[in-house]
Amino acid sequence: MKDIEDDTTGKYLALARQIGTAKVSFPDEIIYGTILPGGFANLAYDGQYFFDSDHNIGLSGNQSNLITAKLGPTGFNEAINLFYQFKDDQGRPINPNLDLEVVVPWQLRATAAALFDAKTLSGGADNPNYKAATWKVNPWLTDANQWYVINKTPGLKPFVFVKRLEKDL
Repeated sequence: MKDIEDDTTGKYLALARQIGTAKVSFPDEIIYGTILPGGFANLAYDGQYFFDSDHNIGLSGNQSNLITAKLGPTGFNEAINLFYQFKDDQGRPINPNLDLEVVVPWQLRATAAALFDAKTLSGGADNPNYKAATWKVNPWLTDANQWYVINKTPGLKPFVFVKRLEKDL
């Protein structure tokens, strides 16, 4: 106990900080390290793969959340089109307003920056995707070809992390 209280070498403080950091990043680890990359092989609530082209949504029929294009103007515009087409089980649009965030592995950071942060394209024309989305690198993403678009519109929650209390375990 005296070693911890004195911590003359600083190792316990560093260890405590590391544990705190791991706790804070745990939701990202689960979502970006497991759920999303596994979405092409693991089933979702409807028995389809998480990312699939034919999720049956009640009166709205089949809907797709699958994009196979690489990150770029074509792939991003395909994503926007999908978001505007999403409907609830009664056929009502669920994404009338978009507040998009693109999440990429570190290998795609330059591509994301060129797509969303450059005012002009390499030929000098205006960039139609300038500030169309925010973007961030997530270190849990390991496939250099996978990228994800999330609608952060208030009220919509693509994922909900439920923190359990120890007594609930």
